[in-house]
Amino acid sequence: MKNLHCINYWGSIYFYLFYIVLYPLCNFHICSINDIYLHDHVCFVYRLSVAGTNLRTEPKHIVFLSQLLLLFQFCHVCKTENPELEAKQVGTEAVITTSCSNPKCPKQVNTWHSQPSMPNSQIPAGNFLLCMAVLLAGSSATKVFQVFKHMGLCCVSLNTFFKYQWVSAEHIR
Repeated sequence: MKNLHCINYWGSIYFYLFYIVLYPLCNFHICSINDIYLHDHVCFVYRLSVAGTNLRTEPKHIVFLSQLLLLFQFCHVCKTENPELEAKQVGTEAVITTSCSNPKCPKQVNTWHSQPSMPNSQIPAGNFLLCMAVLLAGSSATKVFQVFKHMGLCCVSLNTFFKYQWVSAEHIR
């Protein structure tokens, strides 16, 4: 019984740290919390929903292409293995197109976008938000894009950075 009390105590601390520290920073919502695993370590399993959050506050992650492509090892419609893959870059966005080899597949060509588009436009949200963040932080776009290049991160061009400012200024007028 003493060990269970210890797990509940530390579990409560982890929950409050998550709720008080991480929750306000990430702005995502906890839908449910599953029970604590009573194995060698304490672990919480959270079901998260980003429903209702805006594009700016939704959590974002750096994902390696090799790891992303592991998710496309089968057709998501008919489950046929090894569809033909085409990956392309649109600034910070990855676009994956799969072509299923099964002639009976109801949807043989599927396209997946790693980012939603900005409302009322076809601009990938990450592209626009990166440009906006650089501008609002008072940073040098050249320096930020150079950091991205050294890390191997896909990024918009300097021309696109200035184009988005021009497009945004037109909407204000």
